[in-house]
Amino acid sequence: MDHVWNSLRHWADNWEERIEDEKKRPDYKGKEEYIKQLKGELKSIRKAMDEIHKWF
Repeated sequence: MDHVWNSLRHWADNWEERIEDEKKRPDYKGKEEYIKQLKGELKSIRKAMDEIHKWF
């Protein structure tokens, strides 16, 4: 299970980075929606990590 946890941690780090990078970009149509989508995906990744953590 460690490999799954590590993969999810890697994805979470990537998504956090993408969100921060997106916030720094100039405004464009749909920017807020895109950031909201990324945050939703990050939330799902963290939820999966929490579920896996329950088993350890």
